[in-house]
Amino acid sequence: MKAGQTNAAERPTRVIVTGDSILNHSAAPCRNPAFTAVLDILRSGDVVHTQMETLLHDYDAPALFPAAEGAWGWMRGPKGAAQELKDFGINLMSMASNHTLDYSYGGLFETWNALNAAGVPHAGTGRNLAESRMPAFLDDDRGRVGLVSCCSSFPMFSRAGDARVDMVGRPGLNPLRYHWRVDQATADNLIDLCAKLGLWVTRVGNEFTVNPAGIHNTLWRFRVGEDGPATFCDEDDLAGNLASVRHARAQADLVIAHLHAHEFNAADSKINTSAEFIEEYARAAIDAGAHVFIAQGSHAPMRGIEIYKGCPIFYDPGDLFRLGRPDKVPQDFYTRWGYGPEARQPNAGPVEAYVARNAVFGWGDQPKEMFPTPLEIYSHEPGFFIPVCEMGPDYRVTKITITPCIWLKGSKAESGLPGVATGAQAQAILQKLADLSAPYGTTFTITGDTAEIDLSRA
Repeated sequence: MKAGQTNAAERPTRVIVTGDSILNHSAAPCRNPAFTAVLDILRSGDVVHTQMETLLHDYDAPALFPAAEGAWGWMRGPKGAAQELKDFGINLMSMASNHTLDYSYGGLFETWNALNAAGVPHAGTGRNLAESRMPAFLDDDRGRVGLVSCCSSFPMFSRAGDARVDMVGRPGLNPLRYHWRVDQATADNLIDLCAKLGLWVTRVGNEFTVNPAGIHNTLWRFRVGEDGPATFCDEDDLAGNLASVRHARAQADLVIAHLHAHEFNAADSKINTSAEFIEEYARAAIDAGAHVFIAQGSHAPMRGIEIYKGCPIFYDPGDLFRLGRPDKVPQDFYTRWGYGPEARQPNAGPVEAYVARNAVFGWGDQPKEMFPTPLEIYSHEPGFFIPVCEMGPDYRVTKITITPCIWLKGSKAESGLPGVATGAQAQAILQKLADLSAPYGTTFTITGDTAEIDLSRA
C-alpha cells in the first residue's frame, strides 16, 4: 500500500493482481498511450502484485551458472528492472516459478539483491524450505499485507529443502507438488507401459510410484480410485502452504495467496482450463484465511475467475510484460530446439535458436507442428486482463473491475508491453473471459470497454 496517501481510511483499498513480468530491456521510454493507460491503472492501486518471472543479473556473479535444465528458456533481465517495476506502481512480488534456478543459486541471489535494493517485498523463494514458505509483508498507513507464493511447475532441483539441526537446507522455491488419481484400468495400463519402458514401479496400498531405475527420489505418484484421471495436491506441500497462509493471516490485515502453475485439466486437454489440484489449493487457501488468490503462468493467455465464499480466485489474469529476449542463452537452449555443434560458432546466436523454437510452437511466420497434448499451445490471443479489487474496512471485496489488455506489437522497443484494449479487441477479451468464468458461476456486467463482476451471489 503506497505511503503518503491522505484520508486512507475513507476510501476502499484497491488491490491489483497481475501475472508474469518478463523484462529483458527497459520499458520506461515508451510513451504509447495504451501503455501509459496501463501504468495509470497500476499506479492507482494500494497493493499492486506481479510475478517476477525473470531472474535479474549480469551473468557474472559468484555461483552463477546456467542450470543443466531450464524451463522453456533460460530467463534473464537487467537488474534495473526491479526499480523500473516499482516505478510503474508494483510494490509486491511473487518469485516462485519454473525459472527460479535457471542460473543456479547465483542467479537467484542476484535477483534477491536487486529486489531488496528496490525495496520490493517478495515471497516464494528462500535459502531453505521454511524461508521459501515465509510470507512477505508490505506495510503502510492503510495496514499490512501478507503474500504467500508457491509453484507447481518446476525442475525437481529447484525445490527448496528443509534444514536440520545437523544439516543446512537447500535454496530454491516453495513447492506445491501434485499427484494423480486414476481408475483401476488406467493404473493397469500405466504399470504395463512402465514395465515395457524399463521404469521402476513400487506399490504401497492403493498407490504406486513410478521412477527411473536407480533414481528413487524423482518419481510420479498415482492413487488408484474409482474415478480419474485427475490431479490432487501433495499432502505435505498443501499442509505447509496452508500453514503459511494462516501465519500471514495472523500477522497481516490482508492476505494474498499465489501459485505459479502451467498445468491444465486433463479432462479436456485445453491449456485455458485449470488442473483440479489448482482449484483444490485455491479454495483451501481461502478457507485458511486468504482474501485473494491468484494462479498464473499458463500463458493461455488467461483463465477464468471464481468467487469463492466472497473472495476472488483469479485462475490466471495473463502475463503483464512480455518484453524482449535475453541477449545470450546457454548451449542447452540451442540443442533443445534442434541446433547441434554449429551453434557454438560465431554465426549462430539466440536469433537462430528462437526461430527454431518458434517453428515448433507455430509462432510468427513459422509452420505449426501438431500438439497432441495440450490441444493448443501458448497464445497471445485475444489478450489478457487487469482486475482492480476494491475492499472495505474488513478487507472483503466490494467491487471488481476488469480492464481488458493486449500486448503491443509496434517497434522492438515496445513489442510485448501491455496496453489497454478498446473496441472490438476489448469486447473479444471480455467475452472470452466470461466464457472461461461461466463454469464457476461468475457473471459480468460489461459497460463500454470494461466489465464489473456480479458479486451479488457471492
